[in-house]
Amino acid sequence: MSPPLQLSFLRLIAFRNGDIYYDPQNTDMHEDLIDARGLRDIDRLTNFVRADFMPDNIDDLVDVDKYRLIIHQEEEVFWIDDIRQTIKKKCRYQISRMIVSDHRRILLGGCWIITAGANILRIINGRIVYMNGGIVKYLSGGSISYYRAGLIKHWVDHEGNEIQEECCVR
Repeated sequence: MSPPLQLSFLRLIAFRNGDIYYDPQNTDMHEDLIDARGLRDIDRLTNFVRADFMPDNIDDLVDVDKYRLIIHQEEEVFWIDDIRQTIKKKCRYQISRMIVSDHRRILLGGCWIITAGANILRIINGRIVYMNGGIVKYLSGGSISYYRAGLIKHWVDHEGNEIQEECCVR
């Protein structure tokens, strides 16, 4: 069974050498990542695996210690245990960089988890995966996957058309 989209936003390809490839701003699909890297499915298992890094509960998106690594392979991958901790460490680091709970003047692109205490002047072409508190004064060309609480003052699309003047949930 596939996890809920909001939880599995960090889909990745893990390579045998411990490198990871992901692009949560642009895709939630392993196949897109494989195509973007020019990988061949025949190399699967010997060189790379599909994986997700996610918590079990949506409210745990802000706590990197509650995330788990899920390897999507039916066949046994003999090399994965050797690099599992390396992959987790890299994923935790990437997720921790996405969590915003402080003041920021601007976020250009990227994928973000907005929490209480965040005060962001502008987000340009970014993806808010989860918002539970905080204030975004201007969101341009971005998207929101899951919105629990917080305030977005002004939201416009890529052409400058207003999507919503103010949205707020408490």
